[in-house]
Amino acid sequence: MIKSILSIIAVFFSVAAFSQTHPACASDLIHKYQMEHDSVYATAFKRQLQQWAAYNKPKGPKMAQGLLVSSPTGMVYEIPIVFHIIHTGQNIGTPQNPSDATIQTLVNYLNSVYAATWASNPDTNNGGVNVPLRFKLAQRTPSCQATNGINRVNGSSLPGYAAYGIKMAGATLGADDSLVKALSIWPSSKYVNIWIVTNIQGAAANGGAVAGYATYPGTPAYRDGVVLRYDQTDWSIAHEVGHVFGLAHTFEGSSSPTTCPTNNNCVTDGDYVCDTDPHPLVSGCPTGINPCTNSSYVPVNYNIMNYSSCPNRFTVGQRSRMIFQMLNNRGSLNTSLGAYAPGIFPTNLPSPVLACVPSAISAPGNIYGIGPQNVTLADMSYASGGYSQDGNFYMDNTANSCLTGQSIAHLQAGMQYTLTVSTGLWNDENGAAWIDWNNDGVFQTSEQVMDYSSTSGDQTATVIVPTTGVPLCTPLRMRVFSDFFGSATPTPCGNPAYGQVEDFTVYVSGTPSVSIASNAVSFCAGQVASFAATSVNGGSGATYQWQKNGVNMGANTDTLSFAPANGDTVTCVLTSSLSCVTPATVTSNTITLAVHPIVTPAIVITANPGTNLATGQNVTFTATVTNGGNAPVYEWRNNGTAIPGGTTISYTATAGVDLQNNDQISVWVHNTDSCGLSSTSNVLNIQVLSNTSVAHVDGNEDAVSIFPNPNDGSFRIKGKIEDKNSRSLSLMLFNAIGQCVYKEQTSVANGNLDQMIHLPVTISTGLYQLKIVSDHSACSLKLAVYK
Repeated sequence: MIKSILSIIAVFFSVAAFSQTHPACASDLIHKYQMEHDSVYATAFKRQLQQWAAYNKPKGPKMAQGLLVSSPTGMVYEIPIVFHIIHTGQNIGTPQNPSDATIQTLVNYLNSVYAATWASNPDTNNGGVNVPLRFKLAQRTPSCQATNGINRVNGSSLPGYAAYGIKMAGATLGADDSLVKALSIWPSSKYVNIWIVTNIQGAAANGGAVAGYATYPGTPAYRDGVVLRYDQTDWSIAHEVGHVFGLAHTFEGSSSPTTCPTNNNCVTDGDYVCDTDPHPLVSGCPTGINPCTNSSYVPVNYNIMNYSSCPNRFTVGQRSRMIFQMLNNRGSLNTSLGAYAPGIFPTNLPSPVLACVPSAISAPGNIYGIGPQNVTLADMSYASGGYSQDGNFYMDNTANSCLTGQSIAHLQAGMQYTLTVSTGLWNDENGAAWIDWNNDGVFQTSEQVMDYSSTSGDQTATVIVPTTGVPLCTPLRMRVFSDFFGSATPTPCGNPAYGQVEDFTVYVSGTPSVSIASNAVSFCAGQVASFAATSVNGGSGATYQWQKNGVNMGANTDTLSFAPANGDTVTCVLTSSLSCVTPATVTSNTITLAVHPIVTPAIVITANPGTNLATGQNVTFTATVTNGGNAPVYEWRNNGTAIPGGTTISYTATAGVDLQNNDQISVWVHNTDSCGLSSTSNVLNIQVLSNTSVAHVDGNEDAVSIFPNPNDGSFRIKGKIEDKNSRSLSLMLFNAIGQCVYKEQTSVANGNLDQMIHLPVTISTGLYQLKIVSDHSACSLKLAVYK
């Protein structure tokens, strides 16, 4: 059976009178009554405690984006508030009908207390705690008209109000709470309603002196808000607003100065906060021993949520609980535009690509409270009341409306998030969610991110943002569909039977990156290094700032070329043109360059036995190389042409075979080290002489003779040569191993040779060969030297 929420909330409370000798807060009495008589409220509160326990597991409170604004004390949630002054005809500026300036001063005081900046209270360096809630008088009405956030209503028309003021349950005099609020209430999902009344409960004999009271999250909307007695506003406003955001009295569970509250579990007992000591219900400003802890009352005696006469601070735990309630049970305040003047929107993203829209609901006007209520994803925290409270079976939260700003979840590509959808607790529901990742206006099966059935309360799913196929910095549509569990399975384009379909904006950003590569990392002096940058999520207008050794080079494209020095380092700083990437500027990897000096070989070649050679004589050419490197390459050349096989440091050739007269021998050497060059040696000019025809030494007129032979190094050579044209001869003496040990030139006339030779004293005893070389021929004679 589908349960009606109206049947559950139809009965409100009546409590016994609560008497004290000084003004007090009646919020705990209202809460107690609702827990006993309103099962919907009781179930919701128990769920809040379960959520609160989970919230207190080791992790920091998140700051949902919503309407976070900057303040001198950091980022804060901006909460629209509206004051309803229920007077009985007094002039503006009188105590019962305070002026606009008085109300603004009260708001300033409230904000100073929550920011821990009120002059009389300790600041954050001396025990105070900054609670990031800032309250602002509404600037637009529920119908989007301009307002100053102050409503003035004459309550005299309500029976009992002029004489006794507002009455709480259990009182017999005054106007009923719900009737007084109905005179002016604005939607509690979009504003914190604060009523200033002439009196509460009437006389002290009829319910005690109550300074004010407020309702916890989960209270029916028509009663939700703060009530302040006109002469107790300074004392009570910070206290009562604390109740609105879920804070209990620090003495919660104690009913007298001698009773200690239960404190088995500080998260679920007492005031549900672990850094406020349990203590009895006391007045004044006690500084002695707290009987509940056997330690000093300090600092709980200074807490704003007790009844002491010296309240001046909240605690870190209380701040955490208020943030928790802000995110989870008053999330609709987080998207309210009530604090903005008409026509002004904090965000104004284009709506995502259109998708199919539900066209009808099977059970219009039903009162079963079915559909998504709280929806949270990343920094988006959204709250509504399901179909019954919202009155619409389809809610498009991707666009700004009169009172509600866009609901936007900011995600990072590749990251993982938890999607939470909370439904009512009185009916089980089936639900699903989709995100149109590729922005084509169609919710594909692969784009479903949540699915639940036959359950109630909080549903969670893990959402992993794809890294490909998702347009960045582009509004994408997320759809959440929840319906009664006995209805058809929700589909992206289906119509609800009893529940609701709601759309939200998902905005995916990425992290930019840039990497650089070069054509090499090792260079020779004077060579040009080239670099290219590759960016991810840089956008079409990305800018590049190249840096050498940490200093900007001025280049702003994705390529760079320059001639480096040894040890230079190169990086590139990318600034993305995409509006949604974080961070906008990133730095690439670093490339370190090695630059080596250029090395040119120096080569000198020699020939052994020389460059004047007889036909058939062998000669060896040898290269002496400086700066040849570790593995030089040799190429011997004859007349500039490479000699086959001539690839080592030396080369041996035969005159008349490998060498001809007037050949020019050189060697080309290449240094194969990283920066080695090539060069060519000196050139040797080769003379190859043919053998001269010489008569046998037999005493005739054509003979050439040596005498004496043997000799002591002095001898005469005499005879004729056939080469009549020769004018000079070379006389060369070779030892037994082919070394030329002596050489001289002599001249002939008409082929007649007659020359006295005196060998140097260094010529030792031995057998020698005397070679006689003309321009065109040569001959050899044996010679013996004996000393």
